[in-house]
Amino acid sequence: MFFRTLLAVSLLGLTACASQRAVRAPDGSPYTVEIYFDRNSELVNRDQVAQVVGFMEPDLHSILLAAGYKLVMSSNPETFVPGPHRFLLIVKVVDYKPGSKAARILVGFGAGALVLDTLHLLYRGPEQLLLQGTGSVGSARDWNYAARKINQQILRDVNVALSAQ
Repeated sequence: MFFRTLLAVSLLGLTACASQRAVRAPDGSPYTVEIYFDRNSELVNRDQVAQVVGFMEPDLHSILLAAGYKLVMSSNPETFVPGPHRFLLIVKVVDYKPGSKAARILVGFGAGALVLDTLHLLYRGPEQLLLQGTGSVGSARDWNYAARKINQQILRDVNVALSAQ
């Protein structure tokens, strides 16, 4: 019985994520989002940031694509060319503390929890900030889970910002 309940809750969570649909432009066309992950962080270990971003970036791409957005990858936000229905999304890891997996397993009760904090900015054009959002997850689970939760928060925030357009 426990496993059936766990399966039902898991499927419900996946359905909730999949049910977030992209906001459409007034003419019905999909918005295009150019994504740039800022890998420069003074506050956290660069190797750890690279590992987290290595998962977050393709995961965010798949989440936004599944929602219905068109995507463009960016290696430099300075090259962003604004246009109708086109936006720049910049994501930066602000803080990452991996915690202790051993403490999470052996002690539980939040001991050894990891922390992942991000900043995401959505621009219409240069100096035209539409959204300044933060993502924060403290979890006793692994860093992949925290990164996925942040990406879901980013999708939610982008939907809210673009629905006001």
